[in-house]
Amino acid sequence: MIELNLIYYDIFKILCGICFGVDLLSYSPFLRKIFGQNYEKRIWLNSARVQNLIIVVWFIGSILLILNTLPILGFGALLLLYRIIYVDARWNNLVRGAGALGIVPYIVCFYGCFTELALILEPTGIVAMWNINMFRIHIALILICAAFYKFKAGYAVGEGFEYALVNPLWSWYSKIIKNRIKFNNVLNILLGWILILGEGIIGLMLLNTNISFIGASISIFGFFVILLFINLVTLPLLMIAISILFLSESSNISLYVSMKHIFINDTITFWAKIASIPPTVFIFLKITLKIISYSNYYLGINFPSIIQRPTSLLCKYLPVIIWRVFSADVVNIYPRIKYIYNKKEINIYNENQKFINNKNLPINVRYRFYHVLESVTLSSLFLSLRYGENQKDRFVENLVRYCKNLSYELNVTKGFFQFELILLKKRQDGSIINKSNGIIKVFLSDYNIKDERTTMQKTEFEELICNYIKPFKNFGEYIHTNKLKTKIFL
Repeated sequence: MIELNLIYYDIFKILCGICFGVDLLSYSPFLRKIFGQNYEKRIWLNSARVQNLIIVVWFIGSILLILNTLPILGFGALLLLYRIIYVDARWNNLVRGAGALGIVPYIVCFYGCFTELALILEPTGIVAMWNINMFRIHIALILICAAFYKFKAGYAVGEGFEYALVNPLWSWYSKIIKNRIKFNNVLNILLGWILILGEGIIGLMLLNTNISFIGASISIFGFFVILLFINLVTLPLLMIAISILFLSESSNISLYVSMKHIFINDTITFWAKIASIPPTVFIFLKITLKIISYSNYYLGINFPSIIQRPTSLLCKYLPVIIWRVFSADVVNIYPRIKYIYNKKEINIYNENQKFINNKNLPINVRYRFYHVLESVTLSSLFLSLRYGENQKDRFVENLVRYCKNLSYELNVTKGFFQFELILLKKRQDGSIINKSNGIIKVFLSDYNIKDERTTMQKTEFEELICNYIKPFKNFGEYIHTNKLKTKIFL
């Protein structure tokens, strides 16, 4: 008889609760902003009562997991909450669901909820082990897909993570790293391949039940290093918690053995078997949708509408996404933001600003730019400007929404916001410099937008996105017609 080792699983639950609780503490000062009417399109979330309810549910769910008491309620409550504030927010909110910072907690709570349900219905843990193995396969596929995307998106030729290390939106030590590390083509390529091979090897090891614990051990080390350098709140800690779960010898039990015990032996009740179906279906759909969406995206294959339309809808709402974390198009841009009125200038954000000591800014504005949610918002905002014409209207709408929120927090109604776009550019030797890509102004009197960039600057801004990366057509749709352009150096 096989049995589930609950020690690692209990540690996993407690660490998840701590991560979710720290997220709550970190996000709480910004909830009024994130779900305010300028950020959030779903009007019912603009209510202060609903926002207070979010805090209460988030707090209770986290505490239940930390105390390992009624964890099914903790996972279940957070699963519903994260579905609303993360997954569904991807197309309703300026924060775009926080990207991986929102989807990974959602996935954790999904598998945690059905694992707990399996333990209640079948206490020996056979069905729970099956669900944990589905979770392990899911994380493995995420890492393999992320590695493949990095390979295709420029990491293999030295275009990728080095931008994140020197981008103040993402790196804890961007200025120190930029001044002290001499980036060159060899170092950039080496860094890219370390990440490609690291994610790919960990993913493949997690797929193999005999060596999954080795992959989990390497994953713990890798995400600890990322935690030290990159501002991702608790995401690296959460990935460490997930990896600890996969250290258990329970992960070494083959899927065939688990399947035989669940679906062939009569010792498992019907309802216990039912608890294994959602995770199994999720994995099946993920693999199927990945094959179709990758065929769309990389091979340019468009399937008949009877296949393509449901695929796009399922990719959008499950969600199943192409993991484009820290690709060059996302992390080689950032804005310098100023408020200007009657020749008076207030620096709101730049790479040199000491926000804690800036008494010209309210305290909530001083600290919002330290948080990764602001990094996600600004990166998503200006990323839409790099894509085709079908994205420009979205950029204008979202920039106005962003400025309305910022003007509210600054309590200003006149003057204008100035956004100076900064590109992180490569010289021929691979060294990185900051280059201004022109200015965009938003006037508060009527929220009119004035793009003062030259035609050459606009072309340069859009060419960078096309070096190695193909733009998405729309949320959940990976069909594309844009051809890649030639890589351009200074």
